[in-house]
Amino acid sequence: MTRSFEHPLIPQVVKDFFTTDSPIQMDVSVEGQEIDDEGRYVIGPWAGPEADMPNLFHEMGHFSDRELDKLEEFPNGGWGYTHGKYWQIGTAWGYEPQTPQSVIREARCWAYQVSLMRHYQLGTDVSEVVQSATFLPAFSMYGKPDCKDDKSRLVRLTEEVDAMSQTTHTFDAFHKAWFDRVGHLMGKRQPQTC
Repeated sequence: MTRSFEHPLIPQVVKDFFTTDSPIQMDVSVEGQEIDDEGRYVIGPWAGPEADMPNLFHEMGHFSDRELDKLEEFPNGGWGYTHGKYWQIGTAWGYEPQTPQSVIREARCWAYQVSLMRHYQLGTDVSEVVQSATFLPAFSMYGKPDCKDDKSRLVRLTEEVDAMSQTTHTFDAFHKAWFDRVGHLMGKRQPQTC
């Protein structure tokens, strides 16, 4: 069964950001990000069992935040990010982050997400947007040595995301970054002439 999602903002967001010839598309049945058969990024509003516009805006934030050379590699999922140092003991295994970099990256995406939510006049509670940071393996490394516990880290992160959404990661900054990446990828896909 194919999942679907409807929201009154979808037609406007599609009109504003997704063209039929773009290297990035939106599909209301997709969770996170994937690559389609034509090598295009496809993003969707699903995160686990729920779909909503903030999830879609977050994935759009990842596209606008990702380095151009990394986008060219067309990873098969997860925007091509690594998950830390691999470990295995017997049959147990996992990845252990070595730095707070993943939290910092998510903070930039959350700032873009908040800017998009404000632009499209969705309710914007920044503390609610960043709440999932506590589930990131690197969260305990964020804000050290200033933040002694998860509550102080979350307060600091909320303040930083809110500040970025109003300074460096505004809707205008998002718009420019989005179309810089779309244009770059479209230029890379054009046939070479001698």
